Amino acid sequence: MDHLGDEDEAALEKFVAELRQHIKTLHPYAAIHIQSRNGLYIFHIFGFHNHRQGPVIELFQWIAENARNSYGLLYIHDDEDSKRGQDYTNEFRVWRMTFGKVEELADPFLSPYMPTVELPYEQGL
Repeated sequence: MDHLGDEDEAALEKFVAELRQHIKTLHPYAAIHIQSRNGLYIFHIFGFHNHRQGPVIELFQWIAENARNSYGLLYIHDDEDSKRGQDYTNEFRVWRMTFGKVEELADPFLSPYMPTVELPYEQGL
């Protein structure tokens, strides 16, 4: 997470306090860490669910809206993601945060999920 731009340290601390409040609502969905290094806050979130979690994506969007200079990537694989107009069940989707906006993109690195990340059951290891 990058700084808030020209805003002062108090605004940054207020943002981090609000972020910590939002994180409390995500506890069942993911493991979350916030740390400060060299004047920048770094936010890590990870989980091992096999479905998209709306609150996680909503938090990512909230960060983009409230800390507009933040940037990052959110990778999600949902093996039941076939109801949004396209079948994404065998691929990761990437949410990219830059300059206050979040875009959903195709993943070129870990998709297709099978056989790139996991072999089909019949092939096994």
